[in-house]
Amino acid sequence: MATDSSMDSSAQVVGTAAIFLRPLRYMFDVETNVEVVVKLLVTDDLINQVDAKMLQFTFLSVTLSTPETSVAAKEVEAKCVAPISASISYNDTALAASEAAVAEEIRRRQQVEAELAEAKSIAQVKDRERLEAQLQAKQDAQRAQELELARREQVHARSLLEQELASHEHKSQELNKVRKQLEDQLQATNESAQRFQINITSTDQALEVFSWVELLREMMFV
Repeated sequence: MATDSSMDSSAQVVGTAAIFLRPLRYMFDVETNVEVVVKLLVTDDLINQVDAKMLQFTFLSVTLSTPETSVAAKEVEAKCVAPISASISYNDTALAASEAAVAEEIRRRQQVEAELAEAKSIAQVKDRERLEAQLQAKQDAQRAQELELARREQVHARSLLEQELASHEHKSQELNKVRKQLEDQLQATNESAQRFQINITSTDQALEVFSWVELLREMMFV
């Protein structure tokens, strides 16, 4: 926009003045020995929002070391008053729009950060729930294994008890059989004893009769 000869010329600005936003992309500093010093700062936001046709630069061929410099500067100042006044109003609008854009960008970023924080919180909750579910499943599996082991132990103990009961039952049957045999033997012995007692009684009676007979015989012969 500027040439090498512009460093030796005055500048008339129509459309905008200095805007102080963000890192500078261009900076034109046209200084003269007159009372008006114009500084124009053009930023990325300004370039995006301001029509390039609204920026006009008129470079005047004025020798800085001539005595007519003050007169030319006054003329330039007079010519720049109205355009600069109009450009200030335009710059305020552009500044407000830029600030609104910055505020919107900040709001959008805050919203994105809030959404990310919420998503992170939800993910953490889900991870915690998943870990708790895994821990619960592990505990349930361990409990199921313990219950299965206890059930098997009970089944084994029941089997041993049934075997022991069966053994006792068999022994009881054998004892009953032996007792029956002993009872039968005792009954037979009692019957034999009774018969022997009868025989003894008969023998005693016979001996007694024989004694009486002998006694009678002796008495008869006396």
